[in-house]
Amino acid sequence: MKKIDMHMHTTFSDGSLSFNEVINRARNNKCFLISITDHEFLNDYSYLNDVLSDVEIANGIELILMKKVSIYWDII
Repeated sequence: MKKIDMHMHTTFSDGSLSFNEVINRARNNKCFLISITDHEFLNDYSYLNDVLSDVEIANGIELILMKKVSIYWDII
């Protein structure tokens, strides 16, 4: 069975694992697709998909909105 995890945090926000530890955890759990969704910051990890052969990374973000705001997304 193929596994994915689309909500992972690193020590960059409130996670307990470093980026490398997250990748190793995904490998150990046989995940083929993950998304690192650190709080309030979007890192572009997609360039690593050319290097990693066993884990694909989808870009993600977790936003915490505490008051009414307007958000505009540009998708290219």
